[in-house]
Amino acid sequence: MARSRSGLNPHAAVFVPGGGRSAQRADAGRCAADAEQQQQQSAAEPFALRELPVEMLSAIVAGLSTDGAPADVVAVLLASRGLAAAARGARVSLRVTPAQRATLCNPAHAARLDELVAGVVKHLPGTARLDLRGLPLEGRHVAALAAGLGALEVADLAGCKKLQPRDVAAALSGGGGLAREAEARRSALACVSLQRCFQLDARCLSDLVAASCGASALQCVALSHLDLLAWPNAAAGGGATAGGGGAAAAAALLCAAQRFARAALVRLPTPLAPPLAAGAAGGLRVAVLNNCQLSAEGLLALAAACPQLELLLIGGSTLSVPWRPAGAPGAAAEPPSADAGSDGGDGSSGSGGGGGSGGGGGAPAAAGGAELPPALQQLADALQLPEVLAWEQLSSCCTGGDDRPGPCGLGPCACCGGDAAAGAGPPAPRSGRPRRGLLLEREAANSRVQRQLLQRSEPSPAALAAARGTALALACAAALLPRLAVLEVTFLPPGVAGWLRAALPRLAALRRGGEAASPAAAPPPPRVWDFSCAAAVADALERRAGAGAGAGSGGARLHPACVELALRCAVNCSNRGRSTPLHLAAAGGCAAHARALLRAGAAPDARDASGATPLFAAAEAGRGAAVRALLAGGAEPLLRNTAGEAPLYIAALRGHVGVVEALLRHLAAAGTDWLHPARYGDAWTPLMAAAVANRVDVAACLLRAAGGAGGVSRLLSAGNRYGQTALHVAARKGCEQFLGLLLRHGAAAVAGRVLDAAGDTPADVARKAGHDAAARQLLAARC
Repeated sequence: MARSRSGLNPHAAVFVPGGGRSAQRADAGRCAADAEQQQQQSAAEPFALRELPVEMLSAIVAGLSTDGAPADVVAVLLASRGLAAAARGARVSLRVTPAQRATLCNPAHAARLDELVAGVVKHLPGTARLDLRGLPLEGRHVAALAAGLGALEVADLAGCKKLQPRDVAAALSGGGGLAREAEARRSALACVSLQRCFQLDARCLSDLVAASCGASALQCVALSHLDLLAWPNAAAGGGATAGGGGAAAAAALLCAAQRFARAALVRLPTPLAPPLAAGAAGGLRVAVLNNCQLSAEGLLALAAACPQLELLLIGGSTLSVPWRPAGAPGAAAEPPSADAGSDGGDGSSGSGGGGGSGGGGGAPAAAGGAELPPALQQLADALQLPEVLAWEQLSSCCTGGDDRPGPCGLGPCACCGGDAAAGAGPPAPRSGRPRRGLLLEREAANSRVQRQLLQRSEPSPAALAAARGTALALACAAALLPRLAVLEVTFLPPGVAGWLRAALPRLAALRRGGEAASPAAAPPPPRVWDFSCAAAVADALERRAGAGAGAGSGGARLHPACVELALRCAVNCSNRGRSTPLHLAAAGGCAAHARALLRAGAAPDARDASGATPLFAAAEAGRGAAVRALLAGGAEPLLRNTAGEAPLYIAALRGHVGVVEALLRHLAAAGTDWLHPARYGDAWTPLMAAAVANRVDVAACLLRAAGGAGGVSRLLSAGNRYGQTALHVAARKGCEQFLGLLLRHGAAAVAGRVLDAAGDTPADVARKAGHDAAARQLLAARC
């Protein structure tokens, strides 16, 4: 039989069909000779990539886009017509890089955004994943992508702030890649993120729930900053559009879910099971609603409309519970303010039960004598949930759903205690301080850290009662979700997570007909995630690693990107002060917690209400280990807050010499010029900050890092907006040791010729401030 050569690999060894092992051994010498001859020929002849099958070329192009960067894919498109044809069928993943985003967000380059969308639709219609976060997309762009990308599975449009509710509705009903009716070609879209699209409203959630009905592949939606207090009634949720008869079916679904939710708050439904048939309900399995305003009725309606939910992530949201005035069972109390649910101020303290106050759920339970809605009280009775639990139980964030201790086996957030204490370290020594004083100060600092971690401030009884009501509302929703595996409540009021960990095991036992009082006999209850604790982040990362490995509940496989996208959105939720879990981990000094959050997708340069990044929070608190972890995770070391303070400046001002050294090493490795005064607010350099705090050790570190004489001269001669140099600042403080350090490094050359805005030399400043010894020291240096 004639020999044939494989069409997939021009350099494959000759294969003889039907030949046995003996024949192969007999032909071994001949095959080796043929192979050597082929290698000699291949050295002279280039490999013809275009001769490969189109399917293989498409797979190669898809492999080039595994990191999402489009540069290699564009190079393939420009190489030849054959490769361009292969790219059109490739399942590529595309994302916009930060540099490209900066260009496309520039109004002067608006035409480039149009070209990008048109190019993706024309040349890469097989795109499977699209990450266009932060771009100024408009409705026409989304419509073009919806119509042209029929194979799109993951669409991340977070931060596209120009999108309107009608744009999403049109894309979902336009028969494009984002949604089609059951009789049309089934949409491939499984995950969509529309977080931080601030012009969207409650209709968007209705549209997405409706789009998940029937044969839709949509499994995961991520939204944020929506007012859902009135959802899903006609005023807030009447925008559900699925096209044709689908619109009527979607409206009927939401109306039925709302009727059920209202009845469920009056009388606890029995049995505790989804009220709607699976075929008539939405198919969502992951819902992310961060920093939204939720109501108990809306939450129950969502559970009724989407009974297949497996992950419900509501970090940073508020939850309004309709408390009833005492003695008036038919009337609801006035919705409480967000402040009523927590004594934690803006929530930045990171209490173990909720990591701070995202607001919501507060009620006049103890103060005003209000009562829970009848159904929630019935649920509390059925679960035999105590009226009061010790704060130590409620704030223990290191326990799992089965009440086992966390990895450390200690109390609330104690898993972070070692890293926090190590990250804080001893305060940087001032010049001339006795060693015994340093040791005592080290012990005092470590004891302060331990007290802060282990002795959380206990909320008032009214706040704990309000947290119990919020947890019961969440448990009632969980009762309607038999497949629920995770409930995330980061930044809900302190105690909510603790109450949930007490209630959910009892609920699992009650559903199975067991004794509510013996949760140990119940199946594993849903996990409660609070990302202000490292143990919850580790659990989330473990779930993400196992996502998509097998079939989910009911045999349907959860798309691998669902957990990844949902987790990335959830770890970036924020409290009322706009602090994220990464801010709390950084300020607390837990490097392991910070690294886990970064792996989960936390934004390293997220800003709180004051403009501070997590790196700034860690630098201000002197958390060296956390600073190093954030720098390794991509944090920008010179971003300033609204007051113009950079991490290096605040670390120098606070005297954290270890943090200053870590930042300087990173800046030197990156080749960043940190000496320029324009990098700091009002041109107050880190050396001036060290002068204000009289930190001789920090100043010495800065002068060493400045490099040679040229760098030191730049640092010493730099003036702030008032014309003051570091020598002027030190003279005003009268710091003789600090002045001596600067003079030894060459400041004497500028001591007499540099004048501030008032026309004073450093010696004049010292004399006017009453520091005669410092003035004499400066005058002597001039001589």
